[in-house]
Parts: sequence; structure tokens; C-alpha cells
Amino acid sequence: MTMLLAWRKWVIHLALVAFLALGALLVRPYLPEIASGVSDGVNHAKRSFGLVVHTVDVVGAINTPDVALNEAIGDLRGKLVDDIALDSLKARLEAISWVRHADVKRHLPDRVLIRLTERSPFALWQRNGILGLVDEDGVMLTHEDLARWRHLPLLVGEGAPAHAHDILATLHSEPDFTDAVEALVRVGDRRWDVRLRNNIVLRLPPDDGKQKWSQQAAWQRFVDLEKRYSLLSRDIAIIDLRLESRLVVRLTPNGRALGLGEGHSI
Repeated sequence: MTMLLAWRKWVIHLALVAFLALGALLVRPYLPEIASGVSDGVNHAKRSFGLVVHTVDVVGAINTPDVALNEAIGDLRGKLVDDIALDSLKARLEAISWVRHADVKRHLPDRVLIRLTERSPFALWQRNGILGLVDEDGVMLTHEDLARWRHLPLLVGEGAPAHAHDILATLHSEPDFTDAVEALVRVGDRRWDVRLRNNIVLRLPPDDGKQKWSQQAAWQRFVDLEKRYSLLSRDIAIIDLRLESRLVVRLTPNGRALGLGEGHSI
């Protein structure tokens, strides 16, 4: 009797497996249509509940161009809120030069909120004869509408933004004289030439930290000499302060014509 019951259970199990297998074979061709129908039904339900993008709010876009923003965001209105690929949208926004960071979130039922953290303009940078606006990391922000940023320092030369913080701190230690500075020229990625008004060039020592004679000390010497001798009002082309033991002044052609000595030392 026990064996008979076991045999019957086995036959029933086998028949059930065969039935399910046959059902799967019959239904399989219609699975894509079934899935599509279910998906359409779900999407219809979402739309009936208002889960469709109606508003895209952007916060923090001060200097980021509208054209670049619109291109990165695209037309989201009318799309289902959860169909928005947030990571992809974030990546497109952060590819804009002005955008340091983008935070993108859904706000149910119908809103997408974008918060931008922009890069801060730091200096105008001339490299290979091309002028542009950069942030403190040397990221090029724009080559357009540069006149509005003319109050920022002008840096010239390869690698200049990376070293600009130190030289600007040096110059600002004597704020009464910073207005005399027209441009900062990076030389050999080791030191600076400071171009002053009237095209006077002030040559500073290396800023690699290996020299006892620092650019801070050299700048202070220039300030002291300017107060005593009014160098900026004279026919001077170059003031060479690279050596602690000697300051050399090179005159302009007009200065030499007046009979002043070339390479005059103070």
C-alpha cells in the first residue's frame, strides 16, 4: 500500500511538471506582448497619477550659459519622472566648463530640481597667444566676453594658474602697489616676471623654495626703492631683482638717449 501511494504521488508530480512545461511552451511566443502590455498599463497608471515632468528648476546658474544648460538638460517636460536618467544628466551638466558640481533630484510628483555649484573666475590666462578666463585650478571657463573680467589678474605662460596664488599673495602684501601691476608672466615654470605700468618688467627670483632670496623679499625691495626713487615714473625697461646682492636697472632707449648708463646699479 505504501509503495502504491508513493507511485501515485510520483505520477501526479510528473504530470504537473509536464503540464507546466507545455504551458510555458504555449505562452512563450506571447511573452513580449504580455510584458509590453503590462508596461503600457503601468505607464498609463503613472501618467494618471501625474508622475510626469512639468517643471525643471535650475538653481545656482549665474555664469553658466543658457545655451549650454539647455543642450545638457534637453526637453524633459512630458516625460515620466522615473524615466529621467539622473546620473547621465549629472554627467552632461558637469561637462560644462562653468559647472564644478551638479546635484540632480526628482521631486514627486512632477518636478526635477538641479542645483549647480559653479567654478569661480580667478584670472585671465594667456597661453600660446590665446586669452581665456580660468578658475583657480586652471580650468578654462570661456574665451568669450572677457572684457567683463578685466579686473582680474592677467597671467601669461604655461602653468601660470597653478603658481599664481603665491605671487598674488606676495603682491597683495603691499596693496598700495598692486594697481601698478599689469600682468604676471611665468618664466620657465620657475619664477615670475611682473609687468608694471609703462611696460617696466620686474624680474623676480625663483619661487621653488630652494632660494634664500625669495620673491617676497625681492618685491619688498622694489616697493622700498619705488618709495624712495619713484622708479615707475622713470625711463626704465627692466628692474632685475633675481639676485639678493645686486639690483640691475636697464633703461629704455629714451633713457639711454638722455645719457644715463646702461646696466645702472643701485
